[in-house]
Amino acid sequence: MGAPDYSAELTQIAAAKPDAVFAFYPGAMGINFVRQYGQMGLLKSTPLLSQGAADGSTLPALGEAALGAFNGAPWGPDLDNPANRRFVQAYEQKYRRIPTLFAAQSYDAAQLLDSALRKVKGNVQDKDALRQALKAADFPSVRGKFRFGNNQFPVQDYYIQQVARDAQGRVNLKTVSTPLKDFVDAYASQCPMK
Repeated sequence: MGAPDYSAELTQIAAAKPDAVFAFYPGAMGINFVRQYGQMGLLKSTPLLSQGAADGSTLPALGEAALGAFNGAPWGPDLDNPANRRFVQAYEQKYRRIPTLFAAQSYDAAQLLDSALRKVKGNVQDKDALRQALKAADFPSVRGKFRFGNNQFPVQDYYIQQVARDAQGRVNLKTVSTPLKDFVDAYASQCPMK
């Protein structure tokens, strides 16, 4: 963890010739790993699958070095729904960059709170009503279909994205499939909340 140089690991990967490689290196570790993976030519021969190593938070630093890498996430900037189109357009207009998963989740959280506060007409003293309003998740999510499971974890789709150039020529995430639809976490039945 925290290694700036992955040449030993990448040499072993190249020698092993796996069908694919999965890496979970968020932040600077991911940036270093993906860059070095590409520099060794592995992105051309061995698909790199990640969660956090080649995502919206690292792409500004990685740029073209990440082209071809894969990412998994519950949101992508190209999801085709009205709430997401509005969010991405407004975000890019204000901040002059592509939003990240963290920005999308934060936006959804604000929309959830707003919907609950509207439902209880601002009466936060009625905790039961506020709790029920939050559970209802009655808002248009940028993620598409969204609800809470019995343990209050999100039930949502998960997407596979590939780092590619978008219509404007920017290095971005392109959704290529939805392997998990309406996904409920594995521990929902063991952890019901009342």
